[in-house]
Amino acid sequence: ADEPPFEVRFDGPDDALELHEIDRHGDMRVSSRLASFEPDVENLAAAVGSYSCPEIGAIYRMSLKDGVLSFGEGKNGLRPLRPLAPDFFAIDGYGGNTLAVTRDGYGNVAGLQLFNERIRYLRFARL
Repeated sequence: ADEPPFEVRFDGPDDALELHEIDRHGDMRVSSRLASFEPDVENLAAAVGSYSCPEIGAIYRMSLKDGVLSFGEGKNGLRPLRPLAPDFFAIDGYGGNTLAVTRDGYGNVAGLQLFNERIRYLRFARL
């Protein structure tokens, strides 16, 4: 089967990179690069603490040092997080893993969710 056509062009605001793709139904999908995001230290600090993941039987922690949020557990150490969007981070030095901060109805940090090419919604509850 033929793959749907796509093209990459600089059409976005300020000639930002965009991917234009026509799906199998003939509809155009446009994907734009996320704008750079710099969270404030107060929002980062709200995520600091320990988190439990019963599915893998581990406790991970989030720490903040010099404005950089890090995530990890004892034997593997902490990995720096790179902000991508509000409450969404790339785990640097750890493949294609991303981490989402989850919040309760009051806006308080309630947990974390880990994603990669093989794992979806691996949940960590705040302790």
